Amino acid sequence: MPLYDFHCQTCGHQAELLFPISACPESMPCEECQGGTLRKVISLGRAGILREEAPWLRDVLHVVDKDSNAPHVRQFLQDPTRGNYKAWLQGEGLRPVESGEKPGRPKVDRARLREAGKRRFFEQCRSGRL
Repeated sequence: MPLYDFHCQTCGHQAELLFPISACPESMPCEECQGGTLRKVISLGRAGILREEAPWLRDVLHVVDKDSNAPHVRQFLQDPTRGNYKAWLQGEGLRPVESGEKPGRPKVDRARLREAGKRRFFEQCRSGRL
């Protein structure tokens, strides 16, 4: 489904909404101001054009560790732009799922886990906790 841009002339609210090509309305009531009308905006498409103020970035802020003092986290919380989002992902060692890629379980280094478990076991035995 394509992503369509809508704009309310009354309050200035902008929205990006998904609709099937055959069912995209030209206008709809604005949910922000409850009195205006969102009108479909003709845009140039998404090829090479990135909106720095993408509304979905605010949703990402819900999963960011707000107590972290890491510079990439603080910067993203203060200024949630696409550039800071990419820096946050990189700083956290994350990456978005590519189209066609199925999210799966992370690969686990079982040998490393086994060694860590043995080390903890022997440390607890030596300290008398077991």
